[in-house]
Amino acid sequence: MTPREENVTTSPKPETNRAQTVEASPDGSQSQPAARRRTAILVAASALVVLALVIYSGIHSRAVAESRLTQRTHEAAIPTVAIVFPREGAPTQEIVLPGSTQAFSDAPIYARTNGYLKHWYFDIGAHVQ
Repeated sequence: MTPREENVTTSPKPETNRAQTVEASPDGSQSQPAARRRTAILVAASALVVLALVIYSGIHSRAVAESRLTQRTHEAAIPTVAIVFPREGAPTQEIVLPGSTQAFSDAPIYARTNGYLKHWYFDIGAHVQ
């Protein structure tokens, strides 16, 4: 090759530069690539619509819950006063609890004051009147 031939660019031959044309089938339907492209676009669009609905429902439910909370907070902020007049209760009101109370261990308690008594008249445990 000569240096002059290196700088020359060649264009593709007309027979290799064919445009793809969409030809209809004999039964009137479109060819495979166009149908697949349309199906892909419809699937993508429907997925976007579903995603948008999910996002909208999430935001909407949170907004509704926040407005309800605000309304209940305003209602609860109003103080309520209940007036009760005193009255006499039942004369014998007894609380009955199940079970019984009993000491864990019994220990007798006696006065141990020998040095302070002047006279010792009875023994410990004796009955007196």
